[in-house]
Amino acid sequence: SSTARRIRNSDELRELLGERISESPSETIIAALLEHDAVAAPVHSLMDLASDDQIAASQALDIYHDDVLGEVRQPSGPARFNGHLTNRHVRAPLVGEHTREILEAAGHTQGEIDALLEAGIVGDGASPRSEQ
Repeated sequence: SSTARRIRNSDELRELLGERISESPSETIIAALLEHDAVAAPVHSLMDLASDDQIAASQALDIYHDDVLGEVRQPSGPARFNGHLTNRHVRAPLVGEHTREILEAAGHTQGEIDALLEAGIVGDGASPRSEQ
């Protein structure tokens, strides 16, 4: 088979393989490919990642409890120092969580901040207007 013929027939081949592959469990297809020294691995959905052996072995998923969100699953940080991961178990701020602190640091008074919140110009995540 020449490269030109493979390219010319690639659409038909892709269709035939797609039909055949869709009829079999992923494990069967991967085992057959590996048996013939082809490089193969499953393509996971986001939900499948948490139960993947390689993800667990490499500690690529960081799971911890947050008081607001409950169980949090996020990618682990890539850096390791002395064999330890650098994860801090800190979630991203909620919408408006630090509004007051930021405005205070910018020099606004409590009265100005209250006025901005009341007018709906900024939100603090707690007032009804910030949820709109």
